[in-house]
Amino acid sequence: MEKTIRKFTSHEEMRAETYRYWRGRPDGEVFDAIAEMSEQAWNAWYKMKGITPHVERSDRSLTRIQHGPR
Repeated sequence: MEKTIRKFTSHEEMRAETYRYWRGRPDGEVFDAIAEMSEQAWNAWYKMKGITPHVERSDRSLTRIQHGPR
């Protein structure tokens, strides 16, 4: 992981740099980051509301089903 401090002159420049970074990452890494941020956001919401989420982890994987002609 790159450990460089960068100074930006505008918010638009910072956003453009962030966009370039994520465009250069493999799709799987982007999806993993999105899933992790989503999970963190939901956990923060549950914590804020005082709710203990029911988490059921599974070793099942997603399956693609091909539909026939309609």
